[in-house]
Amino acid sequence: MSLRGAEIDDITFDGALILRSIRLIGRDEDWRTLPMHLDANGPQTGFHRTGEGFDLHGRGGADGSLFRWSLALQIDGDALVVTARVEATTSFRRNRLGLIVLHPPDLAGRPLAVEHPAGTTTTTFPERISPHQPARDIGALSWQALTAAAQGAAAVDCDLRFTGDVFEMEDQRNWTDASFKTYSTPLSEPFPVELARGTVVHQSVELRCAGPGRGRTSAEEPDPGRSLSAGVAFGAEDPTITLPHVTTSVSNGPGAGPQMFPAFGPLLCELDPGFAGWRAVLDRAVRESGGRALDLRLIVEQPDEVNPVLDVIRDANIAIDRVGVFDRSTHVSEPHLLVGLRRTLDDRGITADLLGGTRAHFTELNRNHARLAEWDGPLSFSITPFMHDRGGHQLVESIAMQRLVARDALDIAQGRPLHIGPITLGARFNAVATTPAPSPNEGTISEGFGAELVDGATDQRQSSPSLAAWVLASVAALTVSGVASLSYFEASGARGLVDADGHKTAAAEMLEVIATLSGGAVAPLLSDHPAIVGLAVAGRGDGADAGTRVALVGNLSDTPVTVEMDEVDSVTLQPGATTRIAIRGHSFPAGHASSTT
Repeated sequence: MSLRGAEIDDITFDGALILRSIRLIGRDEDWRTLPMHLDANGPQTGFHRTGEGFDLHGRGGADGSLFRWSLALQIDGDALVVTARVEATTSFRRNRLGLIVLHPPDLAGRPLAVEHPAGTTTTTFPERISPHQPARDIGALSWQALTAAAQGAAAVDCDLRFTGDVFEMEDQRNWTDASFKTYSTPLSEPFPVELARGTVVHQSVELRCAGPGRGRTSAEEPDPGRSLSAGVAFGAEDPTITLPHVTTSVSNGPGAGPQMFPAFGPLLCELDPGFAGWRAVLDRAVRESGGRALDLRLIVEQPDEVNPVLDVIRDANIAIDRVGVFDRSTHVSEPHLLVGLRRTLDDRGITADLLGGTRAHFTELNRNHARLAEWDGPLSFSITPFMHDRGGHQLVESIAMQRLVARDALDIAQGRPLHIGPITLGARFNAVATTPAPSPNEGTISEGFGAELVDGATDQRQSSPSLAAWVLASVAALTVSGVASLSYFEASGARGLVDADGHKTAAAEMLEVIATLSGGAVAPLLSDHPAIVGLAVAGRGDGADAGTRVALVGNLSDTPVTVEMDEVDSVTLQPGATTRIAIRGHSFPAGHASSTT
């Protein structure tokens, strides 16, 4: 196992990954994660060895003033016991406080026994992303993990028992987390709850494993200074799968940004007519769009709230490519809102595609799509990898989950086009808050609006050079037949494609390249290195890359990788780096060019 603060991660037994993590977590009244601070004393800053285990202790809350916490871990043969104690040092409101367990996503489809107070039921870890809790009222869980031993795959029997609270499980793939989560305090219980000073929470989990005893088979750790070699090739291009169109959103910061890049599609603009400064937001969107049409997303409670906005759209002759409408409370396109918007558009002679779905996570589409059963138009949802965890590992692991989310959303759409976005690092609004959202003073946008005012929406990795590789990986994951467009980040600012000094970020430069190739047939990347990501696109007949196969390749690992392809000189990619390779007159062959060394 490995230790990260108050998180016990990557727990293996006999060569098999058993649990992603056991963690002590706190969520405030708006479901924001409360920081866990290790005490700054002891031989290793709040860490003490205790024979066959260790103790951790510290404080919780932004400034450490809300509670004291401790974790005790003991290993006894085939048993691992983690005990948590939390004591409130002041009164505060919480939605959750206690232990959680993260199960690896490759358990999907495998049998699971759930022990309840009334007996045991047999089910499975869900194959498809489950909209609701796969297991409730949990006292214990039993399943089998697989280990790749030298003599072949073998099963490890796992038994996990909980004390101190009632636990249940949710499918965190809904939010592009690579895990199933078993957590304490069921969502059926009221929240938030006032926790009085002096209140003590005790919980524990006990994990027992029984394996075939074939020994651990962990892979050799690579030398971080050594380049590995990876063979890369691309499968045959499928003309039915084309690279989605790429765009961005209006800037939410204090100042307007530059006009959009030439190759980008319609500028996405979320607009709440209940906000007194909505006209200023619309004016900024028109300016930043550079004369392009808008992708307008209206946030309302009643159908007639859209009227003033659409009056301005009509009178100012503002081009609208598509327009969506979402309920201010549920964040879903309620049927009566769609009907009302369609009628209002027709009455004003505004021609635009009408968009349904949710402005929140895939979770809301997954849970509420039955309400849109009579809706036959395109659908949308947004993505943020940092709903639960802001670690770098989560940023990378969300990529594979984005492909699963796109797959399940397309099944829900049943042939209707998907417009995915905004895709942002931090959440641009809190879809599960129990308190009112922050709003600009006096209805102006001089100090910013929307995501600018949301805690956690801005992430310093926005300007990182390695974010280009993540963007490439995300586009590759979401390029599935039926996905029409992808909208990333904002046009400028702290969450944008152009920084405060007017320089394009690495992510912006990658998205520009992708935008010039939008609509071209796509070939999937076939790599024998798990961290090499990318795609190949056939240049369109009317573009600069006509007759060219363009390969975009990135390295998501922390080790330099030398990439080798047929017909192309090898190229070494540093950690987080990307490259663009154009080959005229050649198609990328199926299969691998070489093997990993």
